[in-house]
Amino acid sequence: MAESDAQDTRRKVFISYSHKDDAWKDKLLPQLNALVQAGVGIEVWHDRRIDAGQTWYPAIEEAMADADVAVLLISADYLASDSCIKEEVPYLLKRQEQEGMLLIPVLIRKCLWKAHRWLADRQMLPGDGKCVALDFPGDLADGVFTDVAERVFDHFAALAAQPQTGATLPKAIHEVVAARVRATANAVDSLHTSRWPALPADRIDLTRRPETGAALFGRDKELKLLDQSWSSGERPGSDQTRVLAFVAYGGVGKSTLVNHWLQEMR
Repeated sequence: MAESDAQDTRRKVFISYSHKDDAWKDKLLPQLNALVQAGVGIEVWHDRRIDAGQTWYPAIEEAMADADVAVLLISADYLASDSCIKEEVPYLLKRQEQEGMLLIPVLIRKCLWKAHRWLADRQMLPGDGKCVALDFPGDLADGVFTDVAERVFDHFAALAAQPQTGATLPKAIHEVVAARVRATANAVDSLHTSRWPALPADRIDLTRRPETGAALFGRDKELKLLDQSWSSGERPGSDQTRVLAFVAYGGVGKSTLVNHWLQEMR
């Protein structure tokens, strides 16, 4: 296979940022490039890769169209940027809604991001109202950007598990995902915590859930309950929740809650 053909099979990660946050973008890049070196067939794209002589926005639009994941480095400069907010963000939101693109917003510097409706209901890294610059200075930022890289990896792992999308992924992604699944299974067996047999892949189906709106307001208590139920049974001797039911009138947001939680899990 020619080198150009091989490059066409790589899944792309698009970084959306303000040039005033260029230094933070440079701290993120090694974490994503580590995935590349690990054999995950991805390509990381940012606008510094635009060659001299290329038309600026068409090159960015082409990169956004080819990407499966977008990492957004949020700051006041980002939210004040016409090119980011009026051009990149609407395009990325449309791709998320119509094609399932993964958006990962990262709060780089303190700003009033909740005033922007498209951000207000999203899970922002690093979470708990913290930002990278103030709460994770220096090398501590590596922890946040490692979380970003892990979300990127998990997204491609989820795609690989779906027949309709897995067939389009490069072999390298499948191999790395399979290795991680085997390592996790071995670790669980060694702790003797796997008291229930795992469901085979053909018994797990997330495709029949009803489609709902993306916005979720409140529901922190219910989201916490879902997290606790999912992680129950991880410690030896603890009980594991097998079934959790939400009972309420139609239209109050049960499906939206579950869809939102599943999207966060991805």
